[in-house]
Amino acid sequence: MTDLNSKELKQIETIMSKLREKAQPKRKQRTHYRAIPFTNTQLQKLFASIDNVLISMICFLALRFGLRRFEVLRLRIEDFDFKSKQFTFIGAKTRRPAEFYIDKRTAIILKKWFTLLGRSEGWVFPSHKSPDGKYSDCGFSNKFKKYMKKAGLLIPNTEKINHSKKHLLTFYNLRHTFCSLIAKAVDMGDGHKLMRHKRMEMTMKHYYSISLQNQQKAFVKAFDLDKKNNTFNDLESDREAVELFEDTSGTTSQDRIMPLELLQRKLVLGKITTKEYSEKIKLLQGGDTSDNKGTNTKNYIG
Repeated sequence: MTDLNSKELKQIETIMSKLREKAQPKRKQRTHYRAIPFTNTQLQKLFASIDNVLISMICFLALRFGLRRFEVLRLRIEDFDFKSKQFTFIGAKTRRPAEFYIDKRTAIILKKWFTLLGRSEGWVFPSHKSPDGKYSDCGFSNKFKKYMKKAGLLIPNTEKINHSKKHLLTFYNLRHTFCSLIAKAVDMGDGHKLMRHKRMEMTMKHYYSISLQNQQKAFVKAFDLDKKNNTFNDLESDREAVELFEDTSGTTSQDRIMPLELLQRKLVLGKITTKEYSEKIKLLQGGDTSDNKGTNTKNYIG
């Protein structure tokens, strides 16, 4: 057998590489994702359509604690401690233990369910075929889809969002509903812990993102800008803005408005852009670059 030269080896390697690429299945391109919560009306329709107590309990716990299907179907009775009013389980994605507070109403519902099961340990949602086995993912998915159809909530996903799923609303949207409600109630740090995302970016992107219009509303609300008597109106008039970088020797901070405060006021009111604000801040921090070196604007910001 003759030895192959480097050129022939390179050709064989190229051919093998192309064959490997063809053998590997092409990954579907990730589509636009949007967290869509159920509305109150949709939730009422869904639970009204469910005539199976087990399915109703699964949906209730998923909505109440933001559980994924994998997580809720693997809950065990031992996970719940009614004395300490909490339950612990392992997150499906983070693989870390998570703890949740059990409120009084939820505790009553769970105790009634455990009484119906007639057991003090084991799966919260056992299989009908085997008492020691859990309720199957496939069996639940088929039942849930049937009730969604009955409630008229199998909305076609015409926009092809959320990984091109066939329907706009699925079981996972119960978790979206939980996360949306949490985002309205607590800050981002606490929300991230309750939502149990791997990365903070996921929490911020889907549940705490704020548009420019909402930013303006937030500033107006925070600083009472729609009222006549507010913090910013107590400051001196805007005509003094022209004196921002002029020599103010001989005056004290009590005699004039602080430049930093004036800049902040103009930024909030939309009279200067973020870029202009940053440039003026740099000037304040770096001092006057003109020939008049006797004026040091660093003193203006304290």
